[in-house]
Amino acid sequence: MIKYLDELRTLNLPKGKFSIFGSGPLAIRGLRENNDIDILVIHELWNDLADKYTVTSKINRPDSIYVGHIQILKFDYKDWQPLIKDPMVLITEAENIENFPFVKLEHLLSCKKLMGGEKHINDIALIHKFNASQK
Repeated sequence: MIKYLDELRTLNLPKGKFSIFGSGPLAIRGLRENNDIDILVIHELWNDLADKYTVTSKINRPDSIYVGHIQILKFDYKDWQPLIKDPMVLITEAENIENFPFVKLEHLLSCKKLMGGEKHINDIALIHKFNASQK
């Protein structure tokens, strides 16, 4: 099961302005463990959070705000095209699971296909296996 939802809950983020991304949609389904919770937020919420917390910049990484085990990213931090034409769908079409918004697996799969690295390749395989088991 997913870890750190209590930490996320304490941030009291407004509904419809964020979604859980990365390993979160996999962890909530018991497909793998999460070491943190990545969330995508709209620009307005990003600006509010950036006023309260430190924005961390790293070479070849998106700007992030870290609060405990929560990593906060702008919803459009990466060019998701051509697989996702409007990155706002990552938030607007989020699935409500246990009263939290999670990026839909179909969108997460598209994003993972555009990311490099072994971790993302493994996640793609997990999503395919899960989808096959649901049929």
